[in-house]
Amino acid sequence: MAVSTKSKIQPKQQASGDSRIVMPFSKENYILMILCIALISAAFTLMALENEVDGWIALWLAPYMLVGGYAGLAFAILYRKKQKSE
Repeated sequence: MAVSTKSKIQPKQQASGDSRIVMPFSKENYILMILCIALISAAFTLMALENEVDGWIALWLAPYMLVGGYAGLAFAILYRKKQKSE
């Protein structure tokens, strides 16, 4: 029994005059990423400004900001706008 080594999946061919570059992220993705990076930076800045290990910001506020920022960053990377089906 011979097994074919050729793949059945064919790459899409572009039109001869079409030289558009397809960007992996949209404008919304970049905005969300910038906001999440700003939130993460703000959390680290708040921890540095408080300068206490047992302070309220270092123990309660900043960790929640960091978790939210990193989760939001993962969401921003995976986010795709729903396309209208007509």
